[in-house]
Amino acid sequence: MSSPDLEHSFSGNYARGLLRRGSTHVAVLAVPGGESSDAAGNSLTFALLWLRRTRESSCRGAVTGVRIILPKNSCGIVAHRLAALDPQLAVELYEHDPALNILEKIDRRRAGNLDTWLVPHRESETLLNQARPVLDAIISVAPHAVTLHPAAQSREVWLRFRGLPFARWDSGRVFFGINDAREELTPASRPALKHLLHDLEVHRHPFSSDTRHSLYRLQPERWLESIVHEDVTRIDAMLDQRFVYAHTSICRCRRRTIGCVFAGSCRAERSLAMVIFKGSLCSRPRRSSISSRPPCDSIQQPMIF
Repeated sequence: MSSPDLEHSFSGNYARGLLRRGSTHVAVLAVPGGESSDAAGNSLTFALLWLRRTRESSCRGAVTGVRIILPKNSCGIVAHRLAALDPQLAVELYEHDPALNILEKIDRRRAGNLDTWLVPHRESETLLNQARPVLDAIISVAPHAVTLHPAAQSREVWLRFRGLPFARWDSGRVFFGINDAREELTPASRPALKHLLHDLEVHRHPFSSDTRHSLYRLQPERWLESIVHEDVTRIDAMLDQRFVYAHTSICRCRRRTIGCVFAGSCRAERSLAMVIFKGSLCSRPRRSSISSRPPCDSIQQPMIF
């Protein structure tokens, strides 16, 4: 039995084809629903490879460009990367809405922007109250490390273990897994969730013996955020624990990740402080002298406004 020709083949994660109109053709690459976020993020690379392949092999007409079809609400990364390419490159983005079974053309100039919105506190509290009866049993396994994070826009509640997302609640159902929480929690899968929590407790710990383990190194900025949010007075005794708000946007720059937390001050002028922290992706982690803090970190002095 011969092995596959990897040099002249494409990933099986994508559907590919050619659309013909008269003597011209358009290459198409689609990401099926249910694929991981990595598949959507990497689709631009494979779309460009597919465009080149069709142009080299097509003898019945010109291939004018390529259309990338992505699942709904997943085009942000691709649109952001498109901004670095030649504007003359004919790449079109579409999102597939499975509920309406329609394709929506996406403006690549706007889709890469960050979304910002304000969520009333009562909406987050309502969402937490709905999810808590189901999630309390999971939290009780590691109450010192598991925290709840409502996402009012998507009507989900995420569970994080020292900052690392590992499960989510959605309309009464729970899904778990690292990177993409897609395995549904059932009586049959409950042992797998218990095993995942055990691995998190062993490896995502300040005194873990294996500091190169992926669970230890993933999302260091979220780990720092959880520490600051737990007790902001570790940074400055004048900060008020009652008014601590995590900034949801994490900026990534080369080999460092940067996040921040806003906190109210106990000072008479009632000022606002912004605590900026960085998580390093260095290849040789160093141990922190503070037992509750992850390695390879730095926290800047709070900026008072």
